Amino acid sequence: MFGFGRKADKDRQEASENPDSGQKPKKRGILYRLGWYADAAIILAIGFGGFMLLQILAPQPQITDAPDRTPFVEVMVATVERGPVRIKGFGVVQSRAEIGLAAQVAGQVVFVSPNFKSGGEFKKDDLLVQIDPRVYEANLTQAEANREAGKASLAFAEAQVARNKNLAKQGFTAKQRFDELVAQRDEAKANMARLEALVDQAKLDLEHATIVAPFDGRVESESVDEGTYLSVGREIGQIFATDAVEVDVPLSDEEAALLPDLWNGGKDTARTLSATLTASYGGRLYRWDGYVDRAAANIDTGTRTLSVVVRVDDPFTPGRPVKKANGALSGVATPPPLLVGMYATVEMEGRQLARFITLPREALRDNDTIWKVTDDDVLRIQRVDVIQKRGNEVTIVSDDLTSESRIIVSALTVVVDGMKVRILDRTGDPQAVSNASTAVRSFTR
Repeated sequence: MFGFGRKADKDRQEASENPDSGQKPKKRGILYRLGWYADAAIILAIGFGGFMLLQILAPQPQITDAPDRTPFVEVMVATVERGPVRIKGFGVVQSRAEIGLAAQVAGQVVFVSPNFKSGGEFKKDDLLVQIDPRVYEANLTQAEANREAGKASLAFAEAQVARNKNLAKQGFTAKQRFDELVAQRDEAKANMARLEALVDQAKLDLEHATIVAPFDGRVESESVDEGTYLSVGREIGQIFATDAVEVDVPLSDEEAALLPDLWNGGKDTARTLSATLTASYGGRLYRWDGYVDRAAANIDTGTRTLSVVVRVDDPFTPGRPVKKANGALSGVATPPPLLVGMYATVEMEGRQLARFITLPREALRDNDTIWKVTDDDVLRIQRVDVIQKRGNEVTIVSDDLTSESRIIVSALTVVVDGMKVRILDRTGDPQAVSNASTAVRSFTR
């Protein structure tokens, strides 16, 4: 390219071929004297210059920090409560008493109450169905007449015994004759007892011909009309009491242990345990007040639960609408009564506790632990005492939690005690929330 090395080689060759030429060698520059070294140096200088020019003109790569892999978590602030713990359960509303009405005497139906129909309401001792009483009235009249005749026979036999008693002592009447009179008197007494029983039976049959309501209630179903002939034992309808309803609430023994005075069954002290029933009607929630009435005498061997009976007096009092989260009332124009067959949520007032916390079910982890976030955003695994698990809620006791403690309610794939976390703010900027959610998914993968 430059030829400094080749020219120098040529001159040296000519000088060696004509040593006696007498010509003095020409003075050459530094590049000429260096020869091939000069060529190499120039080539290296041009290459280095081109490389530096490319480095200067090339676009500079964007330098970014490594992504933060600290996981995001959702938290809730614990609320420490004091007072009676609320024991929650579920059950179906049942009537205090539900019976089937059946004919106890045979006969033709001559009257059916207009209220004795499905859904009909009645009061205690109201006439529901009347069976033709004339046969039973005649039977009673005949039984009473036979009883009067028996009374006369007994009075005559007693008089005979009294008249012949002294004569028998004095020997004027044979002892055998006196014994016969005594036997006749005793037979008359036995006959009177039989006649009295027949009168009582006749009265009872006449009473059974009139079917009255045993309590205040309503008709669930009926199957009788005027003119129907009823045989003994024929069922004519189903009725239930309306003065009170009950709900059997199955509880674990840990939950039942939180109800004080539970074994006072039927005593007034048991009514000090108040309860609240909530049921849905027409897509809205309504509430009624009740109390814990009694507990079952044994634990169910199949479910290992203990049934606690919650009672509501006067269940046909309309329920109170439950307020929604925004404070608006949840209800229709006409609130319903607490109807038999409704599925109800029951909350009972349990023992007084100095401090307890109610959390969503997802906040409780394996081995009855929770994940708490410290003030410096460090995850701590903490064991707690669980006193109730019911539905979507758990109630725990822990002396290490305060009303400012932050509890993690979201899931994490990898959890290490002491690891750093970031709080996912669902109330913040939507784009930031989206980015945080993406980071959570990336971390969990």
